[in-house]
Amino acid sequence: MFPRMSSETTFPKFIRNYVLAGLVVIVLIYTVGVNFYLIYGKTLYASFQLQLIAEQYDDLRQNNPDIRLPNGLGISSYTSFSDIPDDLRQYLDQNDLVSGKMVYINTGEKVGNHDPDLRIYHVFPYDMRDGQRLFVVQSYRQQDKNSIFFNRLRSLMHMSVPFALGIMAVFGVFLWFIGKKMSEPTAHLQEWAKNLNSENLADPLPRFRFAELNEVARELHSAVGRVDAFVARERDFIRQASHELRTPVTIMQGHLDLLDRTDLTEQQARISYRVRRANRNMRQLIETLLWLGRENDQRYVEEKQEFLLADITRNQMGELGYIIEDKNVEASLIVNDACEPIIANMAAVGIVVSNVIRNAFEHTPKGRVAVHVHSREMVVENNIDAGHPQAISTEPVEEGIGLQLVRKICAKCDWGCDYVRLPDGGLRVTLKL
Repeated sequence: MFPRMSSETTFPKFIRNYVLAGLVVIVLIYTVGVNFYLIYGKTLYASFQLQLIAEQYDDLRQNNPDIRLPNGLGISSYTSFSDIPDDLRQYLDQNDLVSGKMVYINTGEKVGNHDPDLRIYHVFPYDMRDGQRLFVVQSYRQQDKNSIFFNRLRSLMHMSVPFALGIMAVFGVFLWFIGKKMSEPTAHLQEWAKNLNSENLADPLPRFRFAELNEVARELHSAVGRVDAFVARERDFIRQASHELRTPVTIMQGHLDLLDRTDLTEQQARISYRVRRANRNMRQLIETLLWLGRENDQRYVEEKQEFLLADITRNQMGELGYIIEDKNVEASLIVNDACEPIIANMAAVGIVVSNVIRNAFEHTPKGRVAVHVHSREMVVENNIDAGHPQAISTEPVEEGIGLQLVRKICAKCDWGCDYVRLPDGGLRVTLKL
């Protein structure tokens, strides 16, 4: 009967649909009830009228036993069953007559004839207080069904349907008005929530008419304030920690450069190499965190220059090659001959490319790392040899902090970053700049 609502709807629409559904059900029940009453009400009214005549006669008879029986205007009364006319008595059984219960007899239906002159009887038996039974009979002809009384009764029946439709129309307009009044504050709250940010948190809270919406606005304002404060603390911590770490990393790099100018034993050279590699990892991580800490400075997104993605990829693979020196890992770079220069933030691209390649190198214990470079796209895929335990492990390969940082940078620069798990346990990462 009603359109099925989707799983997601607005609050005013939800109220309107259910209230309207309830209204339609109530109006239908009311219409059916009215028609039932109009159809059978004439019989109920006739029974009530005859009972009233019988009771009045019984009261009058107590004071005057010789009072005349009530007759006239289609009403006739009898104190003996045998006095009832033969054309009516033949359809009655005295044993079936119950005091106070009217009997309806349509002689046309009895004989199967629709002659308009055939009569319809209402017989009301009533036991009076002196022990006698009174039979009050009301009669009219078949053709009397077309009288003004029955015509008006049928008109009332026909008017019940448009009356019900009119009620639904008026109530529908009322519901639309109520829904509009309810949707205005919720729309205002939605618009305010969309524009709520750290810049306007200090502004006073608007009023949304309803106490529930005002409470939602206060909770939302408080939540945004807490998140903004947390982000600010995190950003300040990253910036300060990164700057504090940069000094010892620089000092360590200087001392490593001095060590390279001296004669070192083989053991000292190995130790120096490990320290240099760890220092390089720390420097790259600091640069990434510093770049992410500049979230509110759009210069690091808007500052762009022209360069080749293949050049940055080649340089990063060379700098990160030490990661797979002690592993049985083969790395390859395939560059599309038709690569064209791109215009983007070179520092951001370098950080993203470096972290993706580093993630592939670090999570490949044995196998191959293939890097494919096109003009604005890079695909890094690490395949793990079937003989290695990690290749047959059912546990998912950890992405590492590298890919997590890559996602944040790509979201900030509106770049694409997709990855697919490979059957051998590796990962295929696709960057679209």
